[in-house]
Amino acid sequence: MMIAFVANSCAPMESNRIILTRAKCCELYFSEHPKWRDLAASAFLVGLISGVDLLLELDPRFFVEQIQFSPEIQLAILSGKGDLASVLNQTRLIEYFVTQAPEKICEIPGELLLSFSQAQHWAGEVIDSLNNSQ
Repeated sequence: MMIAFVANSCAPMESNRIILTRAKCCELYFSEHPKWRDLAASAFLVGLISGVDLLLELDPRFFVEQIQFSPEIQLAILSGKGDLASVLNQTRLIEYFVTQAPEKICEIPGELLLSFSQAQHWAGEVIDSLNNSQ
């Protein structure tokens, strides 16, 4: 699904990088916590779906309503509630702080910042790989 999103996207490559970073950050953060480890794949999907407006010019709400996703994913995207939504919102906050308010980055938990940094690296490798295959 991720490759289809990025490959078929009419969005600028930087938008792809942002959404891939967001999705991977959510996944990495969840995979590091034993309590949430089983939700790591769902966390990635929530991060990816949160960007369908940028990647595919679709409303995330419309997208989620058209496809049968788990209740946790629906709750996160449609209501902004639950653990998945919480980490997604924190990740979006990092995106904002990095570009608009770097002095506030210290408000983000260190574990999440580490996941974000690792996700940026991973997203860069994915984008490079896709660019090299074209």
